[in-house]
Amino acid sequence: MKFLKNKADHLTRSKAIAIFYMRCETYFETVEFILGLDARHYQNYLALCPNHSAMFKYANNCEDLILSLFLSIEDSDEMEVILAQKDLTIRFTETHIADLKKVIEVDSAR
Repeated sequence: MKFLKNKADHLTRSKAIAIFYMRCETYFETVEFILGLDARHYQNYLALCPNHSAMFKYANNCEDLILSLFLSIEDSDEMEVILAQKDLTIRFTETHIADLKKVIEVDSAR
């Protein structure tokens, strides 16, 4: 899915999208971040390059811990994950963190 065409476009849309903190390709794919929520929320998706999207979907060594790892983010905008047996970092915007925490709160109240 091509929805970020260039870096300038990326900068305008990055407020609602978490981006992997590493070299990525010229377009991004969306991947669901926290599995098991009752409803679909656009805030629960990450924009990743095709390689890291596949790693997140199929080689996610910490899939069961994603929710607790995300909720433990306090003074940082980064979250460490293990994908394909590599330690990697997901960097979030402050807005995305706040929005996603609210989505989790609302979803858990259902």
